[in-house]
Amino acid sequence: MLTTANSTVKRPGFIGSNLNLEVFEFTPSNWNIAQTLTLQGVDDSIDNPGDQRTAEILVYNRSDDPAYDVRKLVGSVTVTVVDDDDPPTGIALSASPASISESATGSARSVTVTATVQGATRFGTSQTVSVSAAKTSGSVGVAGIADFDVVIDAGARSGAASVVVAPQDDAVDEADAVVTFTGSLPGATVTSAALRVVDDDEPPTLTVAADTSPVTEGTAASFTISASPAAASPVPVAYTVTQDGAFVASGSLGPQSVTLSGASVTVTVPTVADRVDEANGSVTVTLDPGSDYTVGTPGHATAAVSDDDEAGVSLSESSGTTSVPEDGSAADSWTVVLDSQPTRTVTVAVSAASGARIDGPDSAQTFTASETLTFSPTDWNSAQTVRVRGVDDSIDNPDNARSVTVTHSVSSNDPLYGALADKTVTVTVTDDDGTAAEPVLSVTGGGAVTEGSAASFAIRAWPAAPDPLTVQYTVTGQGGFIAPGELGPQTVTLSGIGGALSIPTLVVAGSATGSVTVSLTPGVGYAVGKPASATVTVADTDPGGVVEPGGATGSGGGGSGGGPAAPTRERSDVVVIVADGWNPADVAVASVLSAATADSAVLYTHRERLPSEAREVLDEVLPRKVIVVGGPAAVGTDAITAIRDSGDLSVIERVAGADRYGTAAAAARSVLGAPGGDAVTVVLANGHSPPDVGAAAAIAARTPDAAVLYTAADGLPDATAAVLREYRPERAVLVGGPTAVPADVDAAVREAAPGAEVVRVVGDTRFATAAAAAQHVLGDPRPDRNLTVVIANGHSPADIGAAVALAARTADSAVVYTATDGLSGPTARLLADYRPTRIAIVGGVAAISDGAEREAAQAALGAAVERFTGDTRTHTAAVIARRILGVP
Repeated sequence: MLTTANSTVKRPGFIGSNLNLEVFEFTPSNWNIAQTLTLQGVDDSIDNPGDQRTAEILVYNRSDDPAYDVRKLVGSVTVTVVDDDDPPTGIALSASPASISESATGSARSVTVTATVQGATRFGTSQTVSVSAAKTSGSVGVAGIADFDVVIDAGARSGAASVVVAPQDDAVDEADAVVTFTGSLPGATVTSAALRVVDDDEPPTLTVAADTSPVTEGTAASFTISASPAAASPVPVAYTVTQDGAFVASGSLGPQSVTLSGASVTVTVPTVADRVDEANGSVTVTLDPGSDYTVGTPGHATAAVSDDDEAGVSLSESSGTTSVPEDGSAADSWTVVLDSQPTRTVTVAVSAASGARIDGPDSAQTFTASETLTFSPTDWNSAQTVRVRGVDDSIDNPDNARSVTVTHSVSSNDPLYGALADKTVTVTVTDDDGTAAEPVLSVTGGGAVTEGSAASFAIRAWPAAPDPLTVQYTVTGQGGFIAPGELGPQTVTLSGIGGALSIPTLVVAGSATGSVTVSLTPGVGYAVGKPASATVTVADTDPGGVVEPGGATGSGGGGSGGGPAAPTRERSDVVVIVADGWNPADVAVASVLSAATADSAVLYTHRERLPSEAREVLDEVLPRKVIVVGGPAAVGTDAITAIRDSGDLSVIERVAGADRYGTAAAAARSVLGAPGGDAVTVVLANGHSPPDVGAAAAIAARTPDAAVLYTAADGLPDATAAVLREYRPERAVLVGGPTAVPADVDAAVREAAPGAEVVRVVGDTRFATAAAAAQHVLGDPRPDRNLTVVIANGHSPADIGAAVALAARTADSAVVYTATDGLSGPTARLLADYRPTRIAIVGGVAAISDGAEREAAQAALGAAVERFTGDTRTHTAAVIARRILGVP
């Protein structure tokens, strides 16, 4: 009998393996004892349907007992085995081979797609995985692939199917294609597989070429990048732009990129237009290596870039031509401008030949022989105007005109501008001379001389005499100093603009001071103008000619002492103005006071000591009044006492304020009188700038109803503002630039003097400022004037003060400055333009050298030159005072 228990078949003592055959032995002795077959399930990885499977046990017998040895199936038992495996949930597809070439043919196109069960379990039944294929990326062409199935047999780990993949072969370098196999099976996740179809073509070779069209700065340079073979898909191309010159903006230089599709692509490199004259240059495009292409030959190309600018100077005459009358009554003009932007400052020196004078765009409207125009790299295209006037002469020009060349010389550290040739403008100067006009003669005298010395006179002709002239004149004298043969009518032969006379004097014992006078008389070929006569003082050198005033009582000429009373002298009408010679501000005020005071002169003093030169002048002239400029800090008690004693005066007038500003204000009130009278002019300068103070005083001294006031660098002093408010001037003249007289001071002047016309007189140096001040006083040049120009060293405040004092008492005069060793340019131009009849040099050769004096004489050809100097500043001031007062 066969029984089963717990679905386990088990033989005693045996566990674990499948029982393919088991034998049970029955003997005669145990035939009736049951034997048990124990069954045990064997684990597997197959998910059985219904979670179970069956096993059938077949029983056969065999025996030596014929009754039992039937050798046939005597029975069977069916055993059910319960399954414990989960069904598989994942299947992975794979392709073999993993890649094929786009040129694959025949069997090389066969791809095996395998579906592999994932995990430890297997399907208990056959499974069919549905597979589809499609190209999912890349550029290689692939023919369509029909869907197909992959069968996984029951219990199998995988199943496979073959499919044909047909690439589309070509010669284009392109991206590999990817064919993706995707599958589906109900209840399971199928992971896709990929097949790469590899492109077997080389990448395109790139070359570059420049466009043959000319490139001028401001236009773009074009380059063509070509691919061989053509790119089937967009290819990023890297290239680098370089240049020779400076035509390409920085953003367009260096590494760049472009995308090439097909056979070629064009790239452009913009160039920048400028106004700088520069050498022609070029732009180069160089292909950089890339992963999607190779660089062929040529791998770079260059386009030439032409500059369209040219260094040059353009002159544009206002009417196409330039023409002016020679009398200077009208001006013509032209403009000067650069043609291109320079790299450095460009200077154009404009110079006029004889017969014309020019004026540039500077603030001082003065016509001179030369002007300098400056163009920077920022204002190069701003035209500057040059005006021209004719210079009168006495020559009757052919066709009533002459030509004057104005030359423009260019200099610069910009090599292109520095190499330019001169350019010229031809000015037609229309002639106003018919038959040559008769020259008009005038005579001036030199400085005082002592008996026995020659008296000097200068005769000037205007216009210049074209031929030698016989000039008639008469010599008269006082004091008996002239020899009989030198007196009476005389003649001298002169030519050109005139010449000099020298009349000797005699030493006459016991004589008093006398004089010699030259008077021009009419003659043939000339006319007599003004001054027609001139007188030179002849000083007696014999002792005992002057009676010293006695007494220390200051009573005005008398006195008592230990001996007999000294004779009384008559007091003069002279007014002497005394200032501290070391105080430029007070000296300038004194000069303006002197200009406003008849019969006056200026002397210098020390603070506590009256110099002997000043004492002697006071002693000799016995002034009716002495005015001291400055308070006790400037002119102290001891100096006042000495002044009082020397002038034999009991009362001395002092003009002073709390400081230099107050002193100038007090002097202004003295000069201008009570407010509300005539329209007045005030001239203002920085009170701490001696050259500006001197220039301001020179303007005020030669301007009617004018006074000088001082400003500070940091504001308008109260004393100055008070005078402006009191007198409400019609005109205010500021001397000096914005550093000396700042804009806020200018504004304060306008506020204190509302309605006043405010003008500024300034130059780029102290010499130019003084020349501008002189031009302000003199106006336009005129040939018919008897002009005196006084020259002082612009770095010597004492000499500047003495020069202003001289000009203050000299009709039709002006003051200019120079340096020690040479005549300053502004002064030389002023002398050439105004042609003074007389030049007065203040100071010794240590202040103004003989060379500078000769330059002045050459600049004002024909002018009489006289030097005023002493051993010290106080002595120089005394020398000038004597000349002004007529004291030998």
